[in-house]
Amino acid sequence: MGSIGAAVGRWVASHRACSIVVGVAVLPFAFGPDAARAATPAGTVEGHAKDALERPLAAVQLRLETSEGQVVGRAMTAEDGHFAFTEVAPGTYVVVGEKEGFEAATAAVTLSGSVGANADLTLASRQALDLSLVAKRLEEARLSIQPEIGASTYEISSQAIESQPRGENNSLNQVLLQAPGVSQDSFSLVHVRNEHANVQYRINGIILPEGVSLFGQSLSPRFASSVNLIDGALPAQYGLRTAGIVDIETKSGGFGEGGSVGMYGGSDGWLQPSAEARGSFGRFNYFVMGDYLQNNRGIESATPGTPIHDETQQGHGFGYFEYLLDATSKLTAVAGSFTGQFQIPNQPGVPPAFTVNGLSMFDSTGLDERQRESNQFGILSYLKTGDKFTAQISAFTRYSSLNFRPDTVGDLIFNGIAQQAFRNNLANGLQAEGSYILAPTNTLRGG
Repeated sequence: MGSIGAAVGRWVASHRACSIVVGVAVLPFAFGPDAARAATPAGTVEGHAKDALERPLAAVQLRLETSEGQVVGRAMTAEDGHFAFTEVAPGTYVVVGEKEGFEAATAAVTLSGSVGANADLTLASRQALDLSLVAKRLEEARLSIQPEIGASTYEISSQAIESQPRGENNSLNQVLLQAPGVSQDSFSLVHVRNEHANVQYRINGIILPEGVSLFGQSLSPRFASSVNLIDGALPAQYGLRTAGIVDIETKSGGFGEGGSVGMYGGSDGWLQPSAEARGSFGRFNYFVMGDYLQNNRGIESATPGTPIHDETQQGHGFGYFEYLLDATSKLTAVAGSFTGQFQIPNQPGVPPAFTVNGLSMFDSTGLDERQRESNQFGILSYLKTGDKFTAQISAFTRYSSLNFRPDTVGDLIFNGIAQQAFRNNLANGLQAEGSYILAPTNTLRGG
């Protein structure tokens, strides 16, 4: 079984508390600078020096070199980062900028006899602090694309998750039960405002297509910096979901390095080891985690007391990888995996209903029905932001499968049928969205 996810074109123009939805098929990628810069006078090479956060840099030492490496001029930037070389003869030159604590930057320019040239320089700091600020600034820009206009949002932070009993060892559904209007049935399926299913899951705002699952929890709260439940009057960008949106903001190595190894366990054969690590290498940030769970209460028991034939083994893996291309753009990749093995619980004392090959006696506690569930997903995103616009385009994929294996003889004796069931689903999609600030109180959004 297959399904294809696709983004639906919309524009959302918001003015204070009002919003207007208009269909559109193009993102505002083409928006550029506010206005063209005035022409540089002939014989002049000028520009601005700035850091990775586009802040002006003062006292940058500059020199103007010919293509043969001869220095023909020197200058220093002012408080606003501006510099200028005057009375420069026509030709090709290289502007070199140097400042203590920053990497040197260069820019090539060509002067004609009738017009000068402009050369802006961006100097990268040798300290990691600027990269952390860049990561934070880009994350704030991404969050600004999707406002919850008119909707109700309930945020569960990582601190709130850790303060719950069992903390990050909980399932995602147990975390969501802390939000108002959320309930869970005997199959561990979440219901929002008494709706059956119809809940959309997102990771960092990117749609995670629906998969095939029943007993397993393919997403873990262990990789979440926050879990947001959005319901009520949902904005247009969420489509026709009437129950709610679960948007998981992932952890990142861009805001701190470290890691942990843990073990959680207890009665019912509960054993749950886990590990996570986060960090950065220059412009590259990462977060990875993995956990494993085994116990003898995998599914709701069919009998009171000690469950019969109810063991489970489950494992999660997750990785978030981010590369800061420059101060205004980044590339991110997300990958996750879940595998679960479940025994189907038995009930004692069930009388046989059929005879199979002369066998009519069978202890119902000895049935051996099992189910295996698997989920893998991946997301690749590119984000670009400027003074007035922010745009992001993402490709996502998810493969899931469910395989039920019956007890061939036992099921025939009790049910008259022993059928193996296998379902799988592959979903791919492309999501593109952006926003443009028309005025301080007007923002145009589309996707």
